[in-house]
Amino acid sequence: MRRPLAGWWTRGGALAIDLLIMVAIEFVLLLIVWTVGGSHQLTLSHAETLLFEVGLPVGILYAPLLLARRGEHNGQTVGKQAMGIRVIRDNGTALTFPTALVREALGRQLLSILTYGIYAPIDYLWALRDPRTQALHDKIGRTLVVSDSGSAPVRDPAAAPGAVSVRDPGAPSSPQPVRGDWLPPVAPSPKDGG
Repeated sequence: MRRPLAGWWTRGGALAIDLLIMVAIEFVLLLIVWTVGGSHQLTLSHAETLLFEVGLPVGILYAPLLLARRGEHNGQTVGKQAMGIRVIRDNGTALTFPTALVREALGRQLLSILTYGIYAPIDYLWALRDPRTQALHDKIGRTLVVSDSGSAPVRDPAAAPGAVSVRDPGAPSSPQPVRGDWLPPVAPSPKDGG
């Protein structure tokens, strides 16, 4: 059972949900830090410092920590779960924390900061013209966003060692090794007799 690549509208919806959640988390943490700090006079420079100290770690760690979860929600943030999509590595394996960190912190956030936000719209619009609907941060992290069929990632014995595919565990297996559910079967190598 092949799973289609996720469309830009579902990715945009997932991003909007995740941004709302991050803003809510940052707001609550900001209030806690401001209240515990004891200073009830909040100047603009103090607010900017607090926002940087609270917002930066939340912004950097929110997606990678959720994407790298083990189990059925690997590759999903809350927004991606709500929109029925998941992120997988381009070789068909489950996401790890280092891969998610490269994708999110380097591929999305750092480049946006270094270019004063000019990179962000280019990054997201890139997926509209890409044949695999990969945004630039997907290319940097070597990931794909695919539709989630509701099945958990399962170890596919026909795939490469350590590979995890996101196929229905009850589906019949292919006689050829399949690298995930979105890639074509791997051609037998000449040394295998094929």
